[in-house]
Amino acid sequence: MKYLLVIFFISISCFGQKDSIGCVLPIFPEPPKRDLSDPNAVYNPQETKTPAEYADGIKAFMDFLSKNIDTRKLQLPKDKKTRVYVSFIIEKDGNLSDIIVAPEPYKGLSAAVINAISKSPKWIVATNSEGAKVRMRYALPYTFKN
Repeated sequence: MKYLLVIFFISISCFGQKDSIGCVLPIFPEPPKRDLSDPNAVYNPQETKTPAEYADGIKAFMDFLSKNIDTRKLQLPKDKKTRVYVSFIIEKDGNLSDIIVAPEPYKGLSAAVINAISKSPKWIVATNSEGAKVRMRYALPYTFKN
């Protein structure tokens, strides 16, 4: 009986789209198959020769977000960490687009994060194997600590 329950819970948690270990990635759907010869294709970091990066590194970007996300109007619980996942595209000119924040545990939180990311300075652009500038999707977790 215990064996059946374990299988049942594993099958529920691993239902749907799968990552490299076979479990669901609930936040961002798997991108559709695409033609990377398309000049507007969006690359994943692993598909680039040189991935896009924030000029001063990811730690500096996280500091930038901490300083620019305005949570004063939000009613975030005190002494509790809140984590969201952020995804965006770094365009060929270094600007950010298609910003997605999930989940939204508190009303207005996604808008606050999107507003802050929209203010980001330009990023260093990704390049493909031929050295051409390409669009790249970037995803990272962000934790609010109150």
